[in-house]
Amino acid sequence: MPLVVVEQKLDITLNAPPPLDVEVKESRFVSCHGDSNGEITAHAKGGKPHIASRLPYTYTWYKLTNGSNEELSQQTDSIARGLSAGQYQVKITDANNISVLSTVFTLVQPEALSLKFKVISPNCSGGEGSIEALVTGGTAPYSYEWNKEGETNSSLRVNEIGTYFLRVTDSRGCTIDATAEVSSPDALVVRPELVHPSCFGASNGSIKLNISGGTSPYTIRWEDSPSLTTRQRDKLQAGEYVALISDAAGCTLRYRLSLTQPDELKVNLSEAFTSVKIKVVIYELHPIKRM
Repeated sequence: MPLVVVEQKLDITLNAPPPLDVEVKESRFVSCHGDSNGEITAHAKGGKPHIASRLPYTYTWYKLTNGSNEELSQQTDSIARGLSAGQYQVKITDANNISVLSTVFTLVQPEALSLKFKVISPNCSGGEGSIEALVTGGTAPYSYEWNKEGETNSSLRVNEIGTYFLRVTDSRGCTIDATAEVSSPDALVVRPELVHPSCFGASNGSIKLNISGGTSPYTIRWEDSPSLTTRQRDKLQAGEYVALISDAAGCTLRYRLSLTQPDELKVNLSEAFTSVKIKVVIYELHPIKRM
């Protein structure tokens, strides 16, 4: 019986697994500057997942430090936890021992909270002042807690000198504490130098004002001569003079001074001399300035 050869064509299709791919996303932000509570998640797909294992892939996490990859041996899950800000990569490996490395993911952190104050001291040793909190960094919006009950704004009105405490909290719960010192300028002080007229009716008196305290420079206006703005006045007669003094902070002082004069010199003659002509000479005495 002749040998019969039968040819049969068998088509076999080999299906390769889809390409292995991984993408890293942030799953929890770093709350505050310098914290280590960030989390990133590896989203893997493709390849041949592990069937019997808890995880479909194995994960090897790295942190880029000075241009090189530092393996994070404690991070073996699809989620890397307890991370500080920095650059990270993950390598996933499937059941066929095929691996792929993710692109670099940068985990960011907020800028450090910074708190400064703009202080306007109470004017005139008792007027109202203010403190304004200037906050940068962290994550806005901010909340404010002063050591003055009920005050929760960024600015505080003050009418007392002293130390004021403020705690600022950002939207992620980060806090910063600071104190502002409020002082009041000294009160305006006037120390006058007076020269009284030497004789009755004379016009040789003078006033010199020595001013301290408050906030220089000072301005002066005299009530009897509003156009006069000097600290010193000469050739004055006896009487009252009022200076209106203002400083750079707007504090004012109304200061009154008095120049006095000797009594008028009078000569009384008895009846015996009424028919006699008498020449009376009155000498005006002036103080001698010593050199």
